[in-house]
Amino acid sequence: MAAALRLERIGDLVFCASYDIIDVTGQRHPTAPALEKVFWYRPLFQTGRGREYLLQHRRDPCRILWSEWSPGWQFNDATFARSPDAFENPDLADVLISCYRHET
Repeated sequence: MAAALRLERIGDLVFCASYDIIDVTGQRHPTAPALEKVFWYRPLFQTGRGREYLLQHRRDPCRILWSEWSPGWQFNDATFARSPDAFENPDLADVLISCYRHET
């Protein structure tokens, strides 16, 4: 906090297991798919941020999952482009969100 408030008085700063300054408003909106995947399974898809993410990024999460779930499969851009257009389905976000929000 001191560095953020009085930067001219700080020469060097090392963070070590402490609280950082965060952009609370900015965290309400999704970032790039490669960064967003950290939150996929629970926190992301339980929030409005998750729905917004899926509306903005339809194919990117699927490509990441293809790569992670089949690490030995060497698919290329052409193969991925032939994948079903289901990614563009307007109901995609609602269907995926409902899968993560079901009660057991």
